[in-house]
Amino acid sequence: MSIDFENIPLSAQNNYVLFLEELSSILHKNNYIITVNLPANDNNFQYANISKIVDYVVLMAYDEHWTTSTPGAIASINWFNTILESHSQDIPSEKMIIAL
Repeated sequence: MSIDFENIPLSAQNNYVLFLEELSSILHKNNYIITVNLPANDNNFQYANISKIVDYVVLMAYDEHWTTSTPGAIASINWFNTILESHSQDIPSEKMIIAL
């Protein structure tokens, strides 16, 4: 099962982690794998805690620029490398899936 909730406010982050804990417990008892999609650059998310709960983290390594931002690449190589480096401490490499 893949969970992809976006724009979760900081005030709801602890409840989001609790939801993932409860869902993972149920799914794992039934031999399911759980993945969670996380934005590449949102400090509201508890990347390290979440990666301990789920089987895989799909890191959405895009959206450096978007429709209403300043013009630019969707994921420039320097930005992409910075994102990977910044999450290498939070998300174990064996659990990280990169979405481009």
